[in-house]
Amino acid sequence: MFLIKNWKLVTITILTIALILSIMTVRDRNNDIGMLRTTNELEVLELKSEHLRVTREMERIHYEKQIKAFNDYKEREKVILADASSANDAVNRLSNTINEISTAAKLDAKLRDRYIDTTSIILKECTSEYSKLGEVTDRLNNELRLLSESNRRG
Repeated sequence: MFLIKNWKLVTITILTIALILSIMTVRDRNNDIGMLRTTNELEVLELKSEHLRVTREMERIHYEKQIKAFNDYKEREKVILADASSANDAVNRLSNTINEISTAAKLDAKLRDRYIDTTSIILKECTSEYSKLGEVTDRLNNELRLLSESNRRG
């Protein structure tokens, strides 16, 4: 009976409760959306951070490779200079030997035959050394080209 007499009050109360529940639901949904946005932003920041870390690591590795390549180049250069010095020493020794043998050969016919044989052997040795030096030089030039192309691409 009370409900029938106060139907307007009951209706307003029910509608007020429904409105309050709707507002609370909308507010909860807005909070959920805000939480999802915050979570999404955090994930994006974590991905950016990981990307930056990976990029820096790749840059560090590339830098270390460049330093190693440069140090290897310097070491090969030292070896080439030492080989060139050895070759020059061998040529000087050959020249001195040829001069000595030439002088002696003029005095004795037998020495001429020995001179020819010795000169042939020494010439073969020098040719072999020059060939080895040429191979080392070619190999180093190829490695330099490879490093240069690698640096242009990398």
